[in-house]
Amino acid sequence: RARPRGRIAAHCLLVTAPLGIALALRGVPPRYHSALELLTERLKHRELDSGMDHPLMLLRFLTCTQTVEEAEEMVLTAQAWRREAKVESIMQEWGELGNDGTWKLAPKSRRAKTAAGLFAAERLPTSDSSGGPVMLGRALSSDMAGISRENLHPLLQNVWVFMLEDMLQAAHVMSLKKKRLIHGSTIIDASGLSLSILRYVSEYKPWLDIMNKDYPDLVSSVIVINAPSFFVKIWSVVSLLIAPTTREKVQIVGTDFQEVLEKQGMNLEALPVFLGGQYEGSRLNSTLTVPKGAATGLNL
Repeated sequence: RARPRGRIAAHCLLVTAPLGIALALRGVPPRYHSALELLTERLKHRELDSGMDHPLMLLRFLTCTQTVEEAEEMVLTAQAWRREAKVESIMQEWGELGNDGTWKLAPKSRRAKTAAGLFAAERLPTSDSSGGPVMLGRALSSDMAGISRENLHPLLQNVWVFMLEDMLQAAHVMSLKKKRLIHGSTIIDASGLSLSILRYVSEYKPWLDIMNKDYPDLVSSVIVINAPSFFVKIWSVVSLLIAPTTREKVQIVGTDFQEVLEKQGMNLEALPVFLGGQYEGSRLNSTLTVPKGAATGLNL
């Protein structure tokens, strides 16, 4: 089947045009052209995972660093971590890749099914105004005491990596489609939260380190809803563990969150029923209780 002439011309232009023009055609803002050209040159002999060398992927590393050298170091560190953590294997064990290039949670092994069933976050079947993916986390659904008791953090960290990678790939697919950098959005339902969470914060620091170092500029907003009055105490501790570029995107609101979500381009009807929406397929409708001995026989 013949390719449309316009597409052939565009493809030839991308191949033969100066790099700056090619970057512009791929959606990179002009102010980043010089830095991205230099970063691409510095990385040209490095072996990166598929898609990691795309201009719109590398742009995420430039937007949250001060220099090209810092961005290069961050890319290489993230690449080394991806191989050490076996991200590709995690995605295969915990999910399925759709025809559109995005993933869905579909655990295959016993340990994957156990971990996925206890993980209090999910990607919603909707997008924000830019077309970016939306992740929802719910404090009330997380049995932090049980997770700590059974020492399940290393296992559940795999689901966390799956969620981050899923968000990244979904945002990248939309970035390619729209020819501009697309971010995801995160909603955190803080209802049911208590100060007891502070005793578990250190156990989740490795998770936050992964988010900070290996998934830069992933979201455009993190909206904490149903935040209790004492959340400021919790935030004063947790915020110290989050990268400044992510921390500045956090909004904290109470029960009057609908207008804030609408401004972010969220479809309120696509929210789970417990948040006033119509989505009935959420796994987070109740507490995901960790039974005693949950880790027995699992390869953590």
